[in-house]
Amino acid sequence: MSESKQDGFKALGWILNKSESGLFLAVAGEKQQTEIREVYQAGRVGIYDYRQHPERYAFQRLNEWFDSLPTVRTFLIFNFQFAVQGPEDLKRLNFSRDMLAGLGKNLIFFTTGYGDEQLSRGACDFYSFIKIKIIFPEHEMPMKQEPLDNSEKLLLRAEKIRKELFGEDHPQTGKAYYELACMYQKKGIYTNAEKFYKRALDIRKTVFGENHPDTAACCAGLAFVFGREGKYRDSEELYKRALAVYEIVPGEECRDLVKAYKGLCCIYNRQGRFKESEELLRKAVSVQEKYLGERHLDTLKSYCDLASVCDKTGKYAEAEEFYQKALSAGEEVLGEGSAIMAKCYCGLADVYEGQEQYQTAEEFYIKAFEIGEKSLPENYVDRRKCCSSLAQMYKKQGRYQEAEKFYKKIVEIDENSVGKNDMATAGSYYDLAHIYEKQGLYTEAEEWYRKALNFSESVSGEYDPFTICIYHNLAAVCTELGKYTEAERLFEKLLPLCEKIFSEAHDLTAASYRLLLRLYDRTGKPEEVKRISERINIK
Repeated sequence: MSESKQDGFKALGWILNKSESGLFLAVAGEKQQTEIREVYQAGRVGIYDYRQHPERYAFQRLNEWFDSLPTVRTFLIFNFQFAVQGPEDLKRLNFSRDMLAGLGKNLIFFTTGYGDEQLSRGACDFYSFIKIKIIFPEHEMPMKQEPLDNSEKLLLRAEKIRKELFGEDHPQTGKAYYELACMYQKKGIYTNAEKFYKRALDIRKTVFGENHPDTAACCAGLAFVFGREGKYRDSEELYKRALAVYEIVPGEECRDLVKAYKGLCCIYNRQGRFKESEELLRKAVSVQEKYLGERHLDTLKSYCDLASVCDKTGKYAEAEEFYQKALSAGEEVLGEGSAIMAKCYCGLADVYEGQEQYQTAEEFYIKAFEIGEKSLPENYVDRRKCCSSLAQMYKKQGRYQEAEKFYKKIVEIDENSVGKNDMATAGSYYDLAHIYEKQGLYTEAEEWYRKALNFSESVSGEYDPFTICIYHNLAAVCTELGKYTEAERLFEKLLPLCEKIFSEAHDLTAASYRLLLRLYDRTGKPEEVKRISERINIK
């Protein structure tokens, strides 16, 4: 785990514990935001999610929400990137910053964007009123720049020579900048890629004009970089500028057109704009079918992408149609053991599971899993996704032994891909422990809960919600194992944390007190049973 992520989790716990008034910014992926939101569903923490209630930023609306919760001091505002969509929103945000700060509330704004200089749309302005920044990167941050390799040395030398020969504003110099930008993009060094794409774009706009393919290529490249940096509005604008050029170029140049379509789709998907994404993907498929054919690998990939978006928008019949189309062509062209076949089977299983057709979903998940095990051992992402889907489906159905098998696979994949010292792996340990607990295998559950706790406690700290959940479950397991002294020690740590981080009325706090009652009842402590019962009003 990166230091920034460690610091982020520690800072969140500190803020919630101290409950000091202030404005904070947390950069967290969609999955992390969902997990955090699930922990804080009730209690002294107020929750607002712009994804669930899409609307532009308005101080009055937020203030009405605050007023409706007069006893609540801390507010978590998720997916805030959807609230700031243009200059007018920024103006309103900047105008109200002093009023927000003057409310005396503890406001934590979550956004999915991240980058070197800006975190989301309008982040330069957003920064100006943030008291403390918390960083929870969804993905790995761009890799650190390694010593110059030969390609980088040669491209930098070419840039220098062309500048000396032709001058700063010559097309050949612009070409050198473009080549450097492409190289840095491939390396994941997005700050450098952005710098050189911008230089190349300025030259090409001046020399060739807005409607030239070389200018469009710069727009598309810079759009990709902005997307990786979380600058979705800028990325969208540049993709549209590139598309305005590519859409009038026929035939052989269709790959650039499709690439831009799918790049913009990614931006829409990250923002939950699935209808707009679907429209673009249908255009991409139409172009590919015309110029590449239905059996081309790129076309098959687009069928899968379109099917996935149809699934997200509830168009299950169309999703199934496109997955089946990709499967039919893929089997003919690639054979059964290809990555795209595994992806299709897994996607098709998602469609059936979404309709609660679990038996059919299971069949396709198993097919995807078998391909991954036999033919794609190094494809960690797709294998993990398939295992996770199967494990969750089995758990939902109460088929714990079958779920256990795939949770073990997930642990194996995580340890081999990101290593044992990573929050993702700690989460996998927790999931495996929980499935053991569900089966009454308390010794095994304790072992894996402690593995998860060792990492979470040392990295995120005891105030982290994940750490607190582990304390709760471990205390329950120790009680079942008859390790009453250890269980009581855990409760002594757990209960004050629950009350500080959540509230006395929170579900987790109440559940922890009920567990403590069970412990005192088993250990023959009637006075403690009476005391705790009175505290939580159990008659």
